[in-house]
Amino acid sequence: MKSLQGYDAGMNMEDKRLIMDAALSGRLQGCREIFQRVSAGLMQPPRVWLPGGGEGTAGFRAGEGLRASGALLAYALLGQRDEQAEAMVDQLRTSHPERSVRRLCQICSEMLDEAPDWNPASLYAAMRTVLVFLPESPADTDLPGLVKEDGAQTQRETGKDTQLPSRLAFARGAVIVYFELPDGVDKAFVDGHMRTREECLCGICLETEAEETEVTWDGGRASVPLKDPMAGISVRAGVHFGSARGLFVPMCRIPRVLWKRLKPSLQIRGRAGQTLPEMTLVSSRETLTNGAVVLGKDAVYLKCPALDGRVDRRIRVLSRGLRYLEVMEEG
Repeated sequence: MKSLQGYDAGMNMEDKRLIMDAALSGRLQGCREIFQRVSAGLMQPPRVWLPGGGEGTAGFRAGEGLRASGALLAYALLGQRDEQAEAMVDQLRTSHPERSVRRLCQICSEMLDEAPDWNPASLYAAMRTVLVFLPESPADTDLPGLVKEDGAQTQRETGKDTQLPSRLAFARGAVIVYFELPDGVDKAFVDGHMRTREECLCGICLETEAEETEVTWDGGRASVPLKDPMAGISVRAGVHFGSARGLFVPMCRIPRVLWKRLKPSLQIRGRAGQTLPEMTLVSSRETLTNGAVVLGKDAVYLKCPALDGRVDRRIRVLSRGLRYLEVMEEG
């Protein structure tokens, strides 16, 4: 068993150790699982006690919860909530004998400092490298530092009619589905193939036109919805002049040098009575959100983020599914 006994006379840390054992492996895997679930939109960001007092909501951007995420990782490394967590992790990043641990502690320090150039990909890579040196252990998601809610948690039912919440991405004839297996389930058959909990969190690509897929495990069964909320809906970016039935000029017919001067709109067409889900639209110049809309017989026009003809070729759309809409043609 490897250990580090860090010492700083001014902070009285001589009794603090980082133990490289199965418990650390479980905490790091649990921490990684929580981060993945939050990133995939499969759970609400947890509240975390911060070093020095107070609490914050875990996130992955400077000023938007990155410090709370760093605190959760620090407590997972140390095995306990500690007011001196920042100083202890800072010490470990220069003194621990394992290079991979030093790297992870460096990233943790950047999270606690809310470094503006912090990259989540480096976090997951560093965690994977550290776990190679640790004994295998099940993920421990009951981590030190989490703010506990009052009352017992409601257990998810696992009957055959259970539907697991999912996030979807669509690519031509395939759908990539991200979802979380029920508590205590590490592996399950998804569309007839064995998948791990981590694979489900990271996304599974299915080539199917079905509206749902079956997930089965020892003692339970559920379904995951696969229906495209944008099925049958066409979307074009352009400039709309006049009333609802006025002139609409697609962006592909407008010289790109003029795009910055115009206020574009999205022309939406679909089956009357069909619901267009709430969408957040992202271009190089702007991010905006349109609420859910029930379509009628005529086209519906919604706000489109400002476009730059030099760089914008598509608009990123965040919704119940994730897809890209080509501004040069129908999406």
